[in-house]
Amino acid sequence: NAKAAEKFAQPRIGIKVDAVISMDYYTVAKMLDLTGPMAVPGFGTITGSNFIAKLLPGDITGNGTHKAVLGSIAGPLMQRVAALAPSRWPALIGDLNGLAAARHLQAYFNNATVEAEIDRVGWSGSVNPTRAPDYMMEVESNYYGDKANYFVSRHYTLALTLKGHTLEHQVTVDLVNNTPCGSY
Repeated sequence: NAKAAEKFAQPRIGIKVDAVISMDYYTVAKMLDLTGPMAVPGFGTITGSNFIAKLLPGDITGNGTHKAVLGSIAGPLMQRVAALAPSRWPALIGDLNGLAAARHLQAYFNNATVEAEIDRVGWSGSVNPTRAPDYMMEVESNYYGDKANYFVSRHYTLALTLKGHTLEHQVTVDLVNNTPCGSY
């Protein structure tokens, strides 16, 4: 997907693209937690704790306001993140590592050496970045191609049973769809 995004963007921005970084609303919310609230003219003040709740309704209804908000805060928010004091960098890196582990943040670099390091630390889009021999990835599609998964709560239960010299795994995934009635 990163290569496709790069191929799409490259001719439109007119400069060589070195990398593609993908982040979702949770990453933006965490950055706001680290940098503080931002006033958005005509929209109000957004914070890490209210960002998703304020933007999601516009995303679901497709009214476009959320895209204007994202466009207006993207540059200033990245400037704030880049200007964080060195004493805040451990918190930033820890939060970004957590977001990458939860797949809210992924990066792809054209430079093979850099991409290998990004993959090694678990920030790439690799399906099994740690190359675990026993691996499970729960995948769900957005309902109707929208952001309804925001309303889905998930609970995983793992039962391990030793049978002789074999450890058996049974994973139960419980999904509850709490999408508000009439949202669509």
